[in-house]
Amino acid sequence: MNNYRERYLQLYSHEKPDFNRAEFIYSSILYYEPKTLLDVGCGWGYLVKWANENGIDAKGLDFAAPGADFKQRATDPFPMDAVDMVTSLDVFEHLYEPEIDIVIKEMRRVCKGLLIVSICSRASVNTFDDGSNLHNTIESQQWWINRIESHGFEHVKTLDFVELFQVFK
Repeated sequence: MNNYRERYLQLYSHEKPDFNRAEFIYSSILYYEPKTLLDVGCGWGYLVKWANENGIDAKGLDFAAPGADFKQRATDPFPMDAVDMVTSLDVFEHLYEPEIDIVIKEMRRVCKGLLIVSICSRASVNTFDDGSNLHNTIESQQWWINRIESHGFEHVKTLDFVELFQVFK
């Protein structure tokens, strides 16, 4: 699995955010007015930086980008119900299936409010040099909703912006 993370980081080490998508995400977060936020799979920390600049106490976790340059990296475990909102954008499809329930369970433990996720339900258009796909778990949106709900989240709504963002409480 570490080999996957290293290869992924090599492909996307210079990735810049899509600003139209970012504006949609930011406005969606502001609509719910969280005071605290944890971004799981934060990558280079763009969302964490934006949230902190906009009055939200935000932290980020990402194991694939250990060298990401931002100051609000979470390093200690969070207490139960520690944050108002958890976000995880374009992360779950990169997990191997045995990891999924572990991650959702921990998100449920620390989240006292909303979970916003974006999960791709198709193979990645990009591949590694050996032809293997970047998405390790490819399932339908309904499969993902059911999986997340099985951990105590309730599906609230789908936000549609080119891809689908799912909101849970």
